[in-house]
Amino acid sequence: MVGALLDAQAAEAQSQPASNAAVSAVGAQALGNPRGDDLDERKKDPMGWVGIGVKMGMAGTTAGEATIDGYQGETQGRTGMQLSVPINLGGDGFGFVLEPLLTTSSVERNTKDSSGVVNGTESVSLLGLGGYLGPTINFHVIDPLYLGFGVGLKGTYMLNDDFDLAADIYGRVPVTATYYLTNQVALVGEIGFGYGATVFADKPSVMVDPINQTVTNVKDDPNFGLAFMWDASVGARFP
Repeated sequence: MVGALLDAQAAEAQSQPASNAAVSAVGAQALGNPRGDDLDERKKDPMGWVGIGVKMGMAGTTAGEATIDGYQGETQGRTGMQLSVPINLGGDGFGFVLEPLLTTSSVERNTKDSSGVVNGTESVSLLGLGGYLGPTINFHVIDPLYLGFGVGLKGTYMLNDDFDLAADIYGRVPVTATYYLTNQVALVGEIGFGYGATVFADKPSVMVDPINQTVTNVKDDPNFGLAFMWDASVGARFP
């Protein structure tokens, strides 16, 4: 009799934790664990659908040339600093990038006397305002690391005091690595390369002919060319 009572008490004690665990599981299921699942998912895929960042690096073009209607155009290669603020839409997978940018560089320009004869060269500083726009695809390689590939257009209008027009338009292919330090901050490294056109056109000037008759609004033929472009930058993304 005593043995049977002890066996019953032991069986009840062993069943109690299981019963409590079952109640806890039912309660968690009823509540839907609204925060736990979201946090776990965020840790696995930290790249937000909307992200903004800042990047700094170098950008440049090779020397270019092109022929239009028998006229041979040539442009110089140049290299300078680049600062950009990429705005990313789409997160992991397919998305778009809109990236306003600022560049600084310089180029050599021929100087002429009052008769229009080239008498030297000068360095012209260029402040470029432009941007990049294009689709991209981000691949989640491992939990903190994404690799992205895209294709789009990069254009720059270069402000200066010596050219009437100075501009670039290039097709660009960017390759991006994004490594998340936390769920809110990532390190970004990117290289881009492409092909396109550059044009420089001098401002109208005043020329004097050999018999001292002044001729106004003489405009030099523009320099233009097709060339390769490149850029490399590092920065941060949130998130």
